Amino acid sequence: MSDIDDTISAMTDCEKRIMKIIGRLNASPNKNFTRQTLKKKATDEEMPHVDSVIKSFFNMGLLHYYRAPDNLACTHLGFNVAQRLKEEEYRKKGLRIIRR
Repeated sequence: MSDIDDTISAMTDCEKRIMKIIGRLNASPNKNFTRQTLKKKATDEEMPHVDSVIKSFFNMGLLHYYRAPDNLACTHLGFNVAQRLKEEEYRKKGLRIIRR
């Protein structure tokens, strides 16, 4: 198994759902997003867990700070995990991702 598969298998369901949100934002090491953006996109069930999940993503090495405390960016591993989860979600829904 690769690092991506190991990381995904170690994540909880709530962490996977929030990582899918990050994947839909197309966050990468060079594109930042804010904590408030994640809270806006999260459902009511996920909202209380966003801050604790962000801390766990820092501990896993999936996120890092980008210029300011509330600006976040994915690491390369975090970007690959987010894209894999996003593609799996689209496959389950029957949607296709068109590559550019």
